[in-house]
Amino acid sequence: MAVFTSKFAGRVGSGGGGSGGGTAARCPLGIDYVNIQVNIPTTALDSGDEQILLYKFPDDGDVWLFRGGSNTTTAPVKGADFYAKISDVDGATGLVWDLGLGDSDGVIDTALFTGATVGRAAGTDYITTADNPLDVSGKYLIMDVTTAATTAAAGTIEIGMKVAFGKKLEVDSGVA
Repeated sequence: MAVFTSKFAGRVGSGGGGSGGGTAARCPLGIDYVNIQVNIPTTALDSGDEQILLYKFPDDGDVWLFRGGSNTTTAPVKGADFYAKISDVDGATGLVWDLGLGDSDGVIDTALFTGATVGRAAGTDYITTADNPLDVSGKYLIMDVTTAATTAAAGTIEIGMKVAFGKKLEVDSGVA
């Protein structure tokens, strides 16, 4: 098993410009549309137990991921809040992957996609079920290869997501 880390997920020396050295830059407060593209090496696709840390959500404030979905994977609702677009990274039909949220160990704790096969041919996948915004403060967005690509080829994954960035909750315990 290997865990690969993109510059948006805090890889040291990458200078992403955000808080924490190497995390993605963000607006201090408000709703932002985050759009990133990460190169996927063949070594991240050639085993059924590989993870790529794609993005680290800041942990210096409250961060909420919008999950407005679509009613099908081929006909998204206009304005869908989250998508993953991947190039053809498998010259055959082996690749299966999940996308979700977790910690730096690469284990997905909250799934966004399961059993995705986009990447066997270039395409886009969407969250198919709309749900409440999800607190993602300090979490990583993770691509987890569960079935290796039959003929792995380097490529890219692009993520588009609507995220709300806010201040940490302040508590006044002195009021009597």
